[in-house]
Amino acid sequence: GVVPPLVQALREGLAADHRPQEGHMMRYALGALVNLSGRISPDLKPLMANSGAVPLLVQLLNGSRGLQREEEALFALYNLSMGSNNVRQSIVEGDAVPLLVKHLQEGSSFGAKELAAGVLRKLSALSDEVKQFIAESGAVNSVLELLSVDSPRLKEHAAGILRDLSYGPDNLRQSIAESGVLQIVHLLR
Repeated sequence: GVVPPLVQALREGLAADHRPQEGHMMRYALGALVNLSGRISPDLKPLMANSGAVPLLVQLLNGSRGLQREEEALFALYNLSMGSNNVRQSIVEGDAVPLLVKHLQEGSSFGAKELAAGVLRKLSALSDEVKQFIAESGAVNSVLELLSVDSPRLKEHAAGILRDLSYGPDNLRQSIAESGVLQIVHLLR
């Protein structure tokens, strides 16, 4: 299949320390992974996750390879988050959550914030442990701030994240309530 060689090309490009030839290879491999991750085929998303794509995509979220690569990585993670719970769990295990929360706080663009919120929304539907981890990564206050932006899509993602987190353990629900969610929800009515 095409996915393992693309993941390997991405890996080699990331390890190349900005050499031009490997940079082009990385850019093309990343573009192909973004496009393939958005396909309907139920086999592609797990194959990408199992081939090691997720940690490489997460590595691109730090912005060291430029804003375009960062947003492409977010887009691929967003597409992958539409997959099975196992694929979503691989995103959590790939240490994406703190960087996704950082994008909510300091996103390089409006699109980056929207993609990060979309991924977090899908991840927030996972286990109580994942819900707790998302909250402990600082997501609640960042998500609350999204409720005041002028974007219906960001507001929808924010409300969805808060809804999913509120299904978590009692201490998480209490934390969300203390963060002022109840007042904001009241204002949105």
